[in-house]
Amino acid sequence: MAKCALILTTYNRPKLLADCLQSIEGQDTRVFCLYLMDDGSNQAARDVIERWREQTTVEHHWWEGEDRPAADRKRTISYSRSINHALNHLLGAEECVAYVCDDDYLYPESISGRMAALLELGGPRVVFGRSRSVQYGAGAAFNTWQANEFPESGVAFPRPRGRRVLHAEGASARTYFDDGTVDPQTGLDYVEEAFWQPGEWWYGRPYSTDHNQVMHHSTALEAIKHLCPQGADLGGIQYWGEDMRWGVGDKAFFTKLGHVFPFHAVDVWTVTKRYHLGSDGVQMGERRE
Repeated sequence: MAKCALILTTYNRPKLLADCLQSIEGQDTRVFCLYLMDDGSNQAARDVIERWREQTTVEHHWWEGEDRPAADRKRTISYSRSINHALNHLLGAEECVAYVCDDDYLYPESISGRMAALLELGGPRVVFGRSRSVQYGAGAAFNTWQANEFPESGVAFPRPRGRRVLHAEGASARTYFDDGTVDPQTGLDYVEEAFWQPGEWWYGRPYSTDHNQVMHHSTALEAIKHLCPQGADLGGIQYWGEDMRWGVGDKAFFTKLGHVFPFHAVDVWTVTKRYHLGSDGVQMGERRE
C-alpha cells in the first residue's frame, strides 16, 4: 500500500502545535508517517509533543534539534534546514511527500485526497490542493481581514462550499459559505484562499502555491537533485533554500520542481494557514506565541 511522509516543522509554538497535531490525528487515513522536526523548541513545546506521543496511533519519528543561539537561527531558513534533514533521511518506504507547519491546521481529507490524485497520475508528479488563510498583523498580498494579535488555539475552520470569486489580480480567491455559516475566527461569510486554479500549472508562472498545499512523489527528488546544491547544514542535498545563497525556502524548492514537473490542481481542501507577525523563523527578536 502506498504511503506518505508528512514533514512537520516546529519551533516554540506549543498551543498552535497542539492544534496541528490534533488535525494530523484527525486524518481520515493512516497510510502516512509523520516526521516531526523540532528545531530546538522550548520545554513547553516538547511537553506538547510528549503528551501527543503517549496517546497517538500515528506512525512517527521525532527529531529533536539542538537549542541554537538566535544568531545561528538567523543564518539559515530554519524550517528549510529541518525539511532538508527530513528529506535526506526518509526511510525509503514513503512514495509521497507532503509538508505542514506548526501554525497550520489540516482538513481530514488533506492527505488522502492529494494522495489519490497523485497516485492516479503515476510517476514523479506534483499536486496541490486548496488552502485558506487567516492573517494576523502580517502584510500578506491577499486576505483583507486582519487582526493585530496572535492566532487563537482550539479554533476549527469549516470548508466554504459556495460561490468562488477570483480577486482582480487572479492570484487568489474569495470563497463564500452557502448555508449561513460565518467563519468562527473572522465573523465573515467567506474565506480567503491562497492561489489555486483548476488544471495544470507551472510553478511561479504567474502565481505560486504555498508549501502546505503541495504533495509530490518521492522520486521527484531524484529528478531535481542536479539542481540542488550540496552542503546542506545537516548533511546531504540542500533541496530547500536553507542558505540565503541558494534562494529562500519553499520558493527555491518549488522553482526547481517547476523546472521539471507541472503542478496539478486537486479540488481538495488541504489546510488552514494562520499567518501572523514574526512567523518567518529568521528574525532575531521573533515572537512565536
